[in-house]
Amino acid sequence: MSYGDDDYDYCPICGSALELESCWQCHGEGGWHDCGEDCCCCLVKDEITVDCDVCDGDGYYLQCMALPHTDAQMAAYRERAGTDVVPGPEPAP
Repeated sequence: MSYGDDDYDYCPICGSALELESCWQCHGEGGWHDCGEDCCCCLVKDEITVDCDVCDGDGYYLQCMALPHTDAQMAAYRERAGTDVVPGPEPAP
């Protein structure tokens, strides 16, 4: 995903501006170190070996500034898009 392009400047659901949000799962790191050992003895313990599946390893993602969306906005988006799938990552719990 290329951030800053015109396609990503506005929310596809409500048309509000988007802003970069640090990923809630990897805390902006893009992933984490997981060598499979309980007691890690790796030489480079800070090396990221697993990419985050929420941000695809970027450490951030675009999020609508007008969250949460109303049910009416979601219904209108689904009707326009012709799908029940909502784009983008879920906001942090």
